[in-house]
Amino acid sequence: MHDEIYQKMYEVEHRHWWFSAKREIILSLAERYMPAGGGRRRKVADLGCGCGRTLQALASRFDAVGLDSSATAIEFCRARGVDARLGSLPDDVPFAPASFDAVVLADVLEHIEDDTAAAVAAAELLTPGGVMVASAPALPRLWSQWDRMHGHKRRYTRGTLKNTLAETGLEREMLSYCNTLLLAPAVCLRILSGGSPAAARAQLEPPWRPVNALLRSIFAAERHLLGRVPLPIGLSLVAVMRKPLSPGVSQLVGDVQEQVERIPDKHA
Repeated sequence: MHDEIYQKMYEVEHRHWWFSAKREIILSLAERYMPAGGGRRRKVADLGCGCGRTLQALASRFDAVGLDSSATAIEFCRARGVDARLGSLPDDVPFAPASFDAVVLADVLEHIEDDTAAAVAAAELLTPGGVMVASAPALPRLWSQWDRMHGHKRRYTRGTLKNTLAETGLEREMLSYCNTLLLAPAVCLRILSGGSPAAARAQLEPPWRPVNALLRSIFAAERHLLGRVPLPIGLSLVAVMRKPLSPGVSQLVGDVQEQVERIPDKHA
């Protein structure tokens, strides 16, 4: 993305309804699916952290570090007081393999030419049992000036994102469309705006405060539905993938479960 886009994102992402709601969804899924820390502070990598507002929210709950390929974005992260490193997926990742309980790819894969290799590289950073939380823009037919302005290479269907993430070797916990409730008005707005560059830039401006709050509440409410209620279509996709436990650990868990099942039920 161009530096002026990063500048605008830095200015508005703490209050713009779309950024705020997406951040709530990402944090909710990370909390729900991430393995327990066993008394330690869990480690999270925000890969493609942008200007750092989501990383800042993650750092309030976890031991979090970010990665971004833009020096401008890294400067904005530092201004927020969060730890972010310069690098990129898939080949320039300054983190050790198997060192994170979770990795976040929040609207990142669509920016990368080889999205499969990027997802595989991100998966290698996970400890056994760790999770990847990934989101991406959905529905290729909605391709617009917004995508071009933000440097997107593609939009995904459920099937194409599923295929990309399947190459990681991770087990799928959840894959769903999201931003479902606002799909119809968003499509109408894009048709009415004619897809002009001016209209795309205008989407980065938060709307009138009551409208902004309403849109944020509607989108953020979907965090309670994701993984529990099927959402058949939406403006975005979100997935949670888990790294399998090592064979030895898996066998141990299975043995413990078998022993528990053999314990006589006193109430039988």
